[in-house]
Amino acid sequence: MQRSGIRTVRYSLSETIPRVSTCRTDRGTTSRRCTLRAALWNYVNTPYLFTWDGFQVAEIEPWQEEGETWRRLRVQFPDYVDTHSRVQTFYFGAEDVLLRRQDYDVDIRGGVPRAHYTMDHVSVDGFSFPTRRRVVARNPDDTTEAEPVFVSLDVTSISLS
Repeated sequence: MQRSGIRTVRYSLSETIPRVSTCRTDRGTTSRRCTLRAALWNYVNTPYLFTWDGFQVAEIEPWQEEGETWRRLRVQFPDYVDTHSRVQTFYFGAEDVLLRRQDYDVDIRGGVPRAHYTMDHVSVDGFSFPTRRRVVARNPDDTTEAEPVFVSLDVTSISLS
């Protein structure tokens, strides 16, 4: 299994929206680095970007997991925001309203269903950020498999300026 590491990622919430459509290489494939940049941009701006023009958001039935009830939002992204899946489901803790998970079908991989868990949230200047992310397989009934972990992202430091 190929592993890649990121030492430091710096981004600005006000920077231009990354476009996966401009991430094509000379061979016609998608640049992994550019795709990662667009994904990270979306992760950091969720759920705040749902208030932007063109997003369609609907609350759907709650979900039971890990002894908790999670509220769910079905979100359709507008065309001007590149994402690995145009329609995604976001799970929030019913009590603390922290993002717990997001489900999507990876369009560039033929619609492979994935569940993206977020954990260990920290508060920085009044904003909440998860510091651990794990992407695993999602079954047709929306349950998940603990292994294998397809993406593992640990954030050790967050600062806003």
